[in-house]
Amino acid sequence: MGGSILSNKQVCAFLGDDASPEVMRPTLDIIESMHLGIDFHYPAVGPDAEKATGSLFPEQSKQAIDAADATLFGSTSGHSTAALFYLRWGKQTFANVRPSQWLPGYASPMARPEGIDFVIVRENLEDLYLGLEGDLEDLAALN
Repeated sequence: MGGSILSNKQVCAFLGDDASPEVMRPTLDIIESMHLGIDFHYPAVGPDAEKATGSLFPEQSKQAIDAADATLFGSTSGHSTAALFYLRWGKQTFANVRPSQWLPGYASPMARPEGIDFVIVRENLEDLYLGLEGDLEDLAALN
C-alpha cells in the first residue's frame, strides 16, 4: 500500500468498539471531503473478522497495517484489542502524539491564541492504561 510521495497516501482505518464508530465515521467523512490524496482501507478486525476468518485480528489485517503509510484507530474496549496491542508493541508506537496549534483566521475562546503551539505526548505501554502488568521481557511476546 505504501507508495511514493507523488501517490495517494494509504491509511488503514479501524472504527473501534462501542461509541468509537460514532466519532470515527464523521471524522473520516470530513477527511475524505477535503480531497487530501488519502486512500482509506478498512481491514477486518473484531467480531466481523472473527466471523469471516476465525480470528479477531487476522493476518491480512496485520499485513494491511504493515503496508500502509499510517493507521487511524478508534478506541477499543475489547474486541479489537489485539489490533491495538499490535500497533503499540509490534509497531512500537509507544505514545499518542497530539499536537495543538492555533492558526490565524480561526475562532478561539482564548483572548490571545497566538501562543497556542504545543504537543501532548501520552505514553501507551505501561501502567494501568495498558491493562497488563509484568516484566517488559514477558510482555515482549505480545508483539
